Amino acid sequence: ILFSIFLAYFKTMPLLLQYILTPMIRVSVMRDSWGQGLARHSPNDQLFLIKRAFKTLSNTLGTKTYLLSNDIIAECDCIAYGIIESIMNPLTPNELYNYVSIECDNLFIYAKNIEKSIYSDHKLGTKFPAGMQTEHIAK
Repeated sequence: ILFSIFLAYFKTMPLLLQYILTPMIRVSVMRDSWGQGLARHSPNDQLFLIKRAFKTLSNTLGTKTYLLSNDIIAECDCIAYGIIESIMNPLTPNELYNYVSIECDNLFIYAKNIEKSIYSDHKLGTKFPAGMQTEHIAK
């Protein structure tokens, strides 16, 4: 899974940069993921662990609007939004999209709530225009 995400990210990069940066980044990412522990598992085990983490997040959220309360957004909500948005992004299809949208459908609603509250200038599944990545923070 990690490798397929890695390939999808780097295939849009210019060829010269791929030959220079890709090996350096690959070594760094693999070293860090091995040290963290995820790369020590087989791809099937990785998928199981990721699905279990999403299911746990879904169960923790339940029917609440946000993780800690129904009316106050916390930092953990912003972090969870970034992770969920990357999984639910149709621009980079992946194996987890179907699982999260079917088994953890409340996470998609949760991401939409956060999008409306904080990231109203960003639509789920689209890229920010150049220069707009932090504009929403100043508002």
